[in-house]
Amino acid sequence: MTYQETEDFLFNQLPIYQNQGRSALNRNLEKTILLLKHLGNPHNNFKSVLIAGTNGKGSSCHMIASILQEAGYKTGLHTSPHLKSYTERVRINGVEIEKRLRPTVLIENASINDSLRIEVDAEFPGGHDGWGKHLRKNLKYPLDAKRYGYQGNVYMSFVVLSDGSITSAKIIGSPHEVLSAEALRMLEISPNWIPATVNGVPVDFQLSTLRVVFRLK
Repeated sequence: MTYQETEDFLFNQLPIYQNQGRSALNRNLEKTILLLKHLGNPHNNFKSVLIAGTNGKGSSCHMIASILQEAGYKTGLHTSPHLKSYTERVRINGVEIEKRLRPTVLIENASINDSLRIEVDAEFPGGHDGWGKHLRKNLKYPLDAKRYGYQGNVYMSFVVLSDGSITSAKIIGSPHEVLSAEALRMLEISPNWIPATVNGVPVDFQLSTLRVVFRLK
């Protein structure tokens, strides 16, 4: 397989926003988690810096890489997207990878794409209706929120483990911290969720958004 064939293969495996619009967007991390697990979680074996945001990511990455190189560290740098060649995305001590270095791991394990397909998403027992009943039965509107008129939507992300338990819960949007605390409590006291499955086997699943609505009457 040539370099160009390898590159074409990789891009054909992914939904591209420029080609299909918003339907290509997937905020969940379940496939990333499963892929890393399939590869032995290599990210746990080296120190790294993750930079995210709207503007300035590329320049920030290059500056940090330059500082580490000057300090004597062998430094790998990955940025996305590229301008002309895919090799711009990966540099080792400032030097782009060569086109002869094909990403054979994914090519030789092409069937992994099928093995990473989530058949059934993780969900609360009873689905959306069950989650609604759980909130109506257990949610306690914080007194400070009532006193000062805090209301709105709280959004959380978390991971449903293969045994249905919850981990890595965090707030990603909230009108006020007192509402955030109550939303997290609702998650903490919830029963085990129904885990996602791949090929009939329960797997860990990243839920990107779960909403708890707080409205004053």
